Amino acid sequence: MTNPPGSRREQLPAEVLALLPPRPYLSTACDTAWLLDAARLQHPDRDDLAEHAHRMHDRCRLTHKFTGAPCVCGCHH
Repeated sequence: MTNPPGSRREQLPAEVLALLPPRPYLSTACDTAWLLDAARLQHPDRDDLAEHAHRMHDRCRLTHKFTGAPCVCGCHH
């Protein structure tokens, strides 16, 4: 069964989360989009990379699956 975005089913209990030091969360999708943007600089002839990066940003989970921390990528603000 898939875990839909926004679902809290797999998040850790609040008392466990309180024990963890907070750190910024960058989703895998947004991290990959940033790598695609960097690849565009190295390969300016590849017009498709911008579209792939945009698609990856659109796929962002927005919140960490287990902790609920929001993604800090600038594309969401």
